[in-house]
Amino acid sequence: NGTKDLIIDPGLVWNSTFGGSDLYLSQAVTISPAGDIIMTGNSLYGGIFHIFITKYTNNGKFLWSTFFGGNNSDHAISIATDNSGDIYIGGSTWSSTGIATSGAYQTAPALGTTAFVAKFSAGGDSLKFATYFGKGDADLSGLSVSKNGFCITGNDGSTTGLATSGAYLTSVVRNSSGYLASFTLDGHINWST
Repeated sequence: NGTKDLIIDPGLVWNSTFGGSDLYLSQAVTISPAGDIIMTGNSLYGGIFHIFITKYTNNGKFLWSTFFGGNNSDHAISIATDNSGDIYIGGSTWSSTGIATSGAYQTAPALGTTAFVAKFSAGGDSLKFATYFGKGDADLSGLSVSKNGFCITGNDGSTTGLATSGAYLTSVVRNSSGYLASFTLDGHINWST
């Protein structure tokens, strides 16, 4: 159609760098319902990785940044927001403390790595909940949020104990198998298989 312009390389609207003198690795990004841009990743400090969450307006103005993690290396892999703008991050941790909040679905880590999910307020000033997830050498590779809850997926090294009662598959024969789990928006488990 010769009546319309063809744009092959659209112009850059804005660009920003983030980090300090330590190593910062960006892992995931999402856009909030208000259009703000939220990223998460990992910062190497003192020989271990810590998680950061940073929020910008849609025109690139820095809003806030915060850290999350425990007493060992923690890695963020995924980020999402719900309809109210609250922020969910997921990943894997080697930390035995400093991750799960009181009353969480799973308050103690498994052997080896353990998956985790944490929910922050839209302003980043409040940790609403955080939970471990997994029974042995568990990781989290995906996180998705809907208006009714959130789902996580990943792999776990245990053969039993991860699935909820009545799940499609309650035990596996291999040392590592994929999982899918559904939670309410406030962190209570619906089911896991």
